[in-house]
Amino acid sequence: MSQSLNNGLNNQSPTPRQAVVLARASMLADALKSRARNLTPAPMARERFGRMLTPGLAGGRRLELNSRFGRLLAVSFIAIVIVPTLLTAFYFAFIAADRYVSEARFAVRSGDRSALDVLAGGTELGKLSQAQDTLIVTEYIKSRALVEALQNDLNLKALYSRGEADYLSAVAPDASIEDLVSYWRWRASTSVEMPSGIITLQVSAFTPQDAQALARAVVARSEALVNQMSERANSDELKQAEAEFARAEQKLKDIYGAMRDLRNQEGVLDPGMTAEALTELLTELRKARLQIEGDLIVARKTLSEESPVVRQLKAKLDAIDQQIAKITAQLTASGEGADAVSDQMGAFEDMELKRQVAQDQYAAAALALENARIAADRQRIYLSTFVQPELAQDALYPLRLWTTLAVALGLLAIWTAFAALARFARNSTA
Repeated sequence: MSQSLNNGLNNQSPTPRQAVVLARASMLADALKSRARNLTPAPMARERFGRMLTPGLAGGRRLELNSRFGRLLAVSFIAIVIVPTLLTAFYFAFIAADRYVSEARFAVRSGDRSALDVLAGGTELGKLSQAQDTLIVTEYIKSRALVEALQNDLNLKALYSRGEADYLSAVAPDASIEDLVSYWRWRASTSVEMPSGIITLQVSAFTPQDAQALARAVVARSEALVNQMSERANSDELKQAEAEFARAEQKLKDIYGAMRDLRNQEGVLDPGMTAEALTELLTELRKARLQIEGDLIVARKTLSEESPVVRQLKAKLDAIDQQIAKITAQLTASGEGADAVSDQMGAFEDMELKRQVAQDQYAAAALALENARIAADRQRIYLSTFVQPELAQDALYPLRLWTTLAVALGLLAIWTAFAALARFARNSTA
């Protein structure tokens, strides 16, 4: 620029004003050249800068590797994040079928309870029993037994493979029962609110009518299960009461038979009456002996020992003493004592005690049997449905926007981890 200005001055003489302008322009051009030279790195500086980017490699090689790594990251970002996210958005925007939800709420309640249940009602045992019944119902809703029942009642496969469903969300028409059970667990959900035990059932389908029909069928089948559990509990209690009554009755019969055999063996119908009669006889004999002793004392005052009256009185006294001794031996275990009434009374009293115990057990078993028969006609547990399945108006699923965002964020996290690992590996091997 300064050369052109000099050429221009050689061809034409500048005015003073132009000379000032040309001088300032020449000074500005020289200043820009000097600034440009200062900004341009020297060869050594350029080499040092390249080593900072990719240490251990030549400058050209470093630039090439950086370019290839950047293209790899860009391609991986497109393949891992952009393309799947666009496919997901396209699927949920134009292909995914609407799913309608029908909801029901119910609880497993206890009806009339037995004495044991009433006793356990104020303890943790009663709460545990109710919780177990609730869990039985929730597990039944997810079970194969319910799926088979719904397949027989409503043709579950047909409902979930109808034309309203898309290819990815529909069930295969020839799916096995195991596949159908797995699919059903994605379409039906249960939750239990504690401590009330309220069960919330949600069933989704591709039409509102199908969702409502399935929810009603599930509630009906669950109620049938609870009724079956109640009937079985009542039946088991009734069978147990009948068995206890039969056992008590047989025991009482055996004791009556043993008492009959004991009477035949001892030859006594009632040892108590026999003892009472012998006691009265013994009392009379002792009174008679006292009378004879008095007469003997009077006779000895006037008669000799060899007189007939004295000898007769002595003979009567000896006979009475023998009778008293015999009766005493019968009453107690003294003398011969093998068939003493006291022994007979002990055996009969022991048998009578057994009879009374058996009689009380028989009466208690008879009362329990009657109570079990009355309880068998009542519902022990039942299903209380307070929110009936209704017809859905709007589709709640799929969550198109939120699912797409979730997929995008998840893929972005995966790609970020992949990029960090790739950068770490590149820096480690460089």
